[in-house]
Amino acid sequence: MRVTLCVLASILMALCAAAHEVRPAYLEITETAHGEYDVIWKQPVLDGRRLKLDPVFPGNCAR
Repeated sequence: MRVTLCVLASILMALCAAAHEVRPAYLEITETAHGEYDVIWKQPVLDGRRLKLDPVFPGNCAR
């Protein structure tokens, strides 16, 4: 009886469990030549708005 109640309680708790979705940012840096790099930056969007995430590169980097 006790085991049955524990199993039933576990199932019921699992049904109502929830979490926020994961939306990680993506940064890929590839060296194309000595001292030259290609950068891919993908930023997550939530409810049509960009999240406030921006990569910060050293001052001697050029676009």
